[in-house]
Amino acid sequence: MSKSVMVFGIGDAGGWALEFLARYEGVDTIYTADIRKEYGLYRTEMAAVGASNQGHYKRFEFHELDVNDIDNTARLLEKLKPNVIFSALTLQSPRAMSLIPFPPSVRSMLGEVRMGLQLPWHLTLISKLMKAVKQSGIAAPVVNASFPDAINPILWRKGLGPTCGIGNSEHQAADMRRRVSEEENVPISDVRIYLVGSLALLTHGSSVPFYLKITVREKDVTNKYNAKSLIDNAIASPRNPNVPSGFHLYSTTGASAAKNVMAILNDTREFTHAAAPNGLPGTYPVHLGAVGAEIALPKDLSLGEAMEIGEESLKWHGIEGIKEDGTVVYTDRAYGIMKELLGYDCKELYFDEVEQKAKELTLLHAYKKFAERFTR
Repeated sequence: MSKSVMVFGIGDAGGWALEFLARYEGVDTIYTADIRKEYGLYRTEMAAVGASNQGHYKRFEFHELDVNDIDNTARLLEKLKPNVIFSALTLQSPRAMSLIPFPPSVRSMLGEVRMGLQLPWHLTLISKLMKAVKQSGIAAPVVNASFPDAINPILWRKGLGPTCGIGNSEHQAADMRRRVSEEENVPISDVRIYLVGSLALLTHGSSVPFYLKITVREKDVTNKYNAKSLIDNAIASPRNPNVPSGFHLYSTTGASAAKNVMAILNDTREFTHAAAPNGLPGTYPVHLGAVGAEIALPKDLSLGEAMEIGEESLKWHGIEGIKEDGTVVYTDRAYGIMKELLGYDCKELYFDEVEQKAKELTLLHAYKKFAERFTR
């Protein structure tokens, strides 16, 4: 039976995911969708050519699409019936703010609220895509790249939940596995990492709550290693002092996306890590396959304890919590920073007002005025 994947949004993360998927065995057709016709078609064809150079031959099909049109998106999904969907949709790249030369004091304050502040930009389009998936009637699992730690829990509370996310602490787990394999001089397949973490753990380091257990051939070797050092010095961490200036981690993010998509598509049930599986906040060890993500915690850690780690970690993005109706409550500190620096008055972000808040941050030029204020 022919297997297909559809990639929505082929910018930085989506483009890298496309390149990796193009070279994977086990997928026959790759559909891509982007609002930018010429760019999207070119990016898709480049992936096809690159893959063919390496002996991989698949069918590629690009579709110019604006997911703001939910009805049209639903019709396209119903027509194509992809087996798995990967979404890298956003209104604004998360690195946009990092490109502005803010004074150190301002950058430090922004670091406390960055993803919380940007939440409306990242939530608007994926919520519309999930509505289109539901409307289309197809049963395709969805892997979401856009701030899954917060967005997946929000969407699950609205009955629109993606299967899982990508990246985040998974980058640290992959790096640890490689390092331990080299240190112990064993095949990487003999090393198992149990890391419960979050995007905040990747961006802010070991001051953020986490759980770590390392086994080699089922023997616990956790105490042989400095957990905080492994967390803080992961090659894929933006905190790593050896990361070149201006370098971004989209290649590892794309690899994470391709891995998770293919595990679901081919029902491998492989042991791995995934962000926000089943709408849980944070990153968890899981078995990932066609039926979704099965949480795979060690015996000494309960699911409740793991969830507390994920929920607490959201505060490093300025998020106090997420209510049962999907409303996001910001911390008092985050609310004060956003209001003082940006003039953005939002203590609670209501799901039905997300698009309005996204426009407030962009169409009203609050973000641009904010940037100009500190870069004159």
